[in-house]
This record gives sequence, C-alpha cells and structure tokens, in this order.
Amino acid sequence: MKMGQKPFGKPIGSYVTIDIKKLKLMTSEELEETSNALALELKDIIKDHIGDMDEVLVVRAW
Repeated sequence: MKMGQKPFGKPIGSYVTIDIKKLKLMTSEELEETSNALALELKDIIKDHIGDMDEVLVVRAW
C-alpha cells in the first residue's frame, strides 16, 4: 500500500465526495442545485472513465 492509500484504505484512483447535509430540509431550489452538481460529476466520470460498452454500478449508501 502506498502512502496516499493509507489514510482511507482505498486503492489509488479518482474519488468524488459530495457531502450533502440536511437533504430533507432543503428547499426545491437547493435540491435542484444539489441534483445538478451530482449529475455534472457523474457525467464527467462517465465521459472520462467509461467506454461505450462498459457497465456502471452506482451505489447508494445509508
């Protein structure tokens, strides 16, 4: 394991964290902004890292 891997215990790679607080208390505008930010990140990941025939798994964690 390389030095950069130790703090998180994850292999070297590209990771995106979107920290959303008080989701259930957001206004419609705030929820739309948050949804747009998530959509843009997913589009960038797909464009940069996913081939035409690759499969994608999106996991929702609670």
